[in-house]
Amino acid sequence: AKRIHSLELHHPIASSKSAKERFPKYVPEGKWPKSKAKEYLAKKNTGQDNHPKYVLVDTTYGSLVDQMVSALDAYVQAQKHKMILVLNPMFTPDGKKALRSVANPNAYLYMFANGFNRSLLESPTLTMKEFLDTKDGVRFAGANAEELPFFYHRPEDVEGTARFYNRQTTKDWEFKVVPFSPSGMFTGMNKVCDMMLHRLDRIKNYCRDTMYSYSCRVIILPNLFTDVHVQSCAHAEPAFVHALSLVRPVDPIQNSVAQFFRTVRKPVIVLQALQLNRDDPDTFFDFLAVQYDARLERLRHWRNGTIYIIGDRNPKKKNNVQELMRDLEIRWNITTDIFADPNAIPNIGDILQTSWMSGEIQTRDKKQEDVLHNYYSLAVAELWIAANCNFYIGREYSSYSRFLSVYREALGKKAENVWLF
Repeated sequence: AKRIHSLELHHPIASSKSAKERFPKYVPEGKWPKSKAKEYLAKKNTGQDNHPKYVLVDTTYGSLVDQMVSALDAYVQAQKHKMILVLNPMFTPDGKKALRSVANPNAYLYMFANGFNRSLLESPTLTMKEFLDTKDGVRFAGANAEELPFFYHRPEDVEGTARFYNRQTTKDWEFKVVPFSPSGMFTGMNKVCDMMLHRLDRIKNYCRDTMYSYSCRVIILPNLFTDVHVQSCAHAEPAFVHALSLVRPVDPIQNSVAQFFRTVRKPVIVLQALQLNRDDPDTFFDFLAVQYDARLERLRHWRNGTIYIIGDRNPKKKNNVQELMRDLEIRWNITTDIFADPNAIPNIGDILQTSWMSGEIQTRDKKQEDVLHNYYSLAVAELWIAANCNFYIGREYSSYSRFLSVYREALGKKAENVWLF
């Protein structure tokens, strides 16, 4: 099999070529030519330890919650097979940029370190940097890296995940990922839950049956996120819900949110103001107001509480949160003090000039702690507020709301206090 040389982890390849042109050995029908398979088997039988030990997963899709779901899916599978999950850096929502430390530009920021408490996870994990320092990291991502098979199922897996690992904008590592799909490996895996949470079963069995002639030491999983599975698979997979119950923000963010709840009026109601593609921008606020009204009618004393709105805070964009608050003040004949904004979150919101959604985050002090002032710190804080508020009203077709309803259930919150429309 011809090598597909790494183009490292930072920015994707800008190319108009199709997947087949960019990955010439990719076979659409899901089979690798027999002659090439034999050639690959012969070359990989090197006598080194190929027993599966590490799991890597593509987490470049979407924002914080989407990346977390892919990581947790991989974590659940790694835990089941007593393997080690290698954590990737956090990425901007478009997947193009791995986030780096403000204080140390040479260091990456990790979701389970700079956003959430990694020590609460019950199975071992390594950051990408820690993995690179291991013997196997040198073997598969060093200067003379050994080729690493990627067992794929769908064409989009090849293009997305191979693109993810085959990048090079830094000199931190260099994977040589070879797309490879033995016939029948994923036959019958048509259900969303199987594809998301049982892919590793098939790969490990295949590696075992071939006597580990393949380099199965490091198993790469594609992007595993789909908003459908978050709810549909959660109850069928108790391990996923249990893993989710372990997810807690790092202590400084938890402390800031705890101070927020101590200082605001109760009940705390979180409104999600996510505009979907199918929404009419010109009537969006009218639509939201009707939906909010229908649900707030159930709460007799909601005007005595606090409303926190999660949405786009970029003032340059239409239907931003600030505009919505002004609109609701008029519609509901309320005063501005019912609303809380990020400035009410101590040590986090007061240093942010724009929302994390805008991609233009700025801090007043570049030396602030990475856990409080990184690109996603406000997103983590808002997620924790939504997970612990008294009532949450959000969009039914939003992956954020789907995730949040399962997250709150995993944390032991009442399901009836989440209202989706």
